[in-house]
Amino acid sequence: MMRSLSKTKNLYYPFVLPFLIACAPTGTENDTIEYQSRRTDATIKTGTEKNYIDQAFKASSLDQDSTGDYPKAILYLDSALQINPKSSKACRLKASILLIQVDASQALAMVNSAIQSDSGDYHSYVIRVNIYLKLKQRRKALVDYYTALKIDSTDGRIWESAG
Repeated sequence: MMRSLSKTKNLYYPFVLPFLIACAPTGTENDTIEYQSRRTDATIKTGTEKNYIDQAFKASSLDQDSTGDYPKAILYLDSALQINPKSSKACRLKASILLIQVDASQALAMVNSAIQSDSGDYHSYVIRVNIYLKLKQRRKALVDYYTALKIDSTDGRIWESAG
């Protein structure tokens, strides 16, 4: 039995290798960067809302300590919002990125849009708390903090955001 499997592997090997070589980008580092750029542009033009949000999250590196590619993440999120303008998740993520980029007024507009789309999403309220604190509007931040706690008081991230 083992002998036939090894013969099968060797039988397909000559056919698979040229296919892999033909599909791989070749050339200098600039050619590879250009290939990846074209691939990203093609991905931006066609995709689903969830794919765009996932790509934006990866590009933004919000789950890591490193800085992300925020302009690319904004492009992905704009594409997701073109598909579904009421996507609270895309609005929330875009507001977070805009807040990182120190554009609190646009971030506030995006998170307000997310709250209008889904008023039961406490994540949006927590983001708006951070925006209000950055704008030094502590009373509004406190109101949103209590609203987030009313929606879900068991999530520790809400309690963490209080400092």
